[in-house]
Amino acid sequence: MVAAILLVGGGIFAIVALNGDDDKDTAGDDSTRSSSPLPTATGPDEEPGTTEVTPEPVDPGSAGTDDAAPLVGTWTGTYTCNQGESALDLEIASSGGGAVTAVFTFGPTETNPDVERGSFAMEGTYQRGELSLVATEWIDKPGDYLTVDLFAIVTEPASDTISGEVRYDGCTDFEVIRQ
Repeated sequence: MVAAILLVGGGIFAIVALNGDDDKDTAGDDSTRSSSPLPTATGPDEEPGTTEVTPEPVDPGSAGTDDAAPLVGTWTGTYTCNQGESALDLEIASSGGGAVTAVFTFGPTETNPDVERGSFAMEGTYQRGELSLVATEWIDKPGDYLTVDLFAIVTEPASDTISGEVRYDGCTDFEVIRQ
């Protein structure tokens, strides 16, 4: 392992780390590359259709030990991506221990009536104030639409608003209000 740090004006300008040994050049050697696929924000690319996916309900007896319990329920608002501002209904359920599932349902708004309707399932976590949701499968896929992932810092779990970022190229943010 070789590492170089360049200090400019009292701060770190660049950090470079290289792996390898002096006897063997591994740059073109496929055995040193990971065989795992790269993570994707698009989720499965399935044919249009309908699949029933419902978030699993939280066990009322476990609410006292579940970090995600305050987020369980229906949230309504908007998100912004390439198609413009779109309506968003987010149904969040807890699987216990900070694990969450959700259904992301989208469609048109008054200012953007041409957005198609669709929905997909999500899984994720709510831990230490961070909500992270990753798309898992389409429920109702319209045309060439792609799934997105969500991330939010929730400073007050009992809040009636969640706002954060939509993680996909061409997307920006989302905001939902508890219903």
